[in-house]
Amino acid sequence: MQGAGPISGSRSFLSKLCEGDEIARLVTFIFAATVVLITVALVYELWISSALPRHKFGLHFFVGEAWDPVMDEFGALPFIYGTLVTSAVSPGHISEHTGRPSWSMMTLTTICF
Repeated sequence: MQGAGPISGSRSFLSKLCEGDEIARLVTFIFAATVVLITVALVYELWISSALPRHKFGLHFFVGEAWDPVMDEFGALPFIYGTLVTSAVSPGHISEHTGRPSWSMMTLTTICF
């Protein structure tokens, strides 16, 4: 008579399940590492390719307000400000879970200034 031990096939099923988890973990890690590597390569390529504009306009490009191609003056501050305001206001929708507005700190800071 057999004892009340585990079913003979259950051990192999559990070991197969663990092996499947390891494979899934490995595949997930590979995809995550690929995303990080692509992001690093993209930032590197943008940095290298923007050497001439960075040299010509400097950091003034980020704080300048004029966008005048005729006078060769370029500033991105209005575009950066518009992007930040749009990003700050967009989370101000009514939350589906609470039924109340979900304002972020960025939204409150933008409204106050």
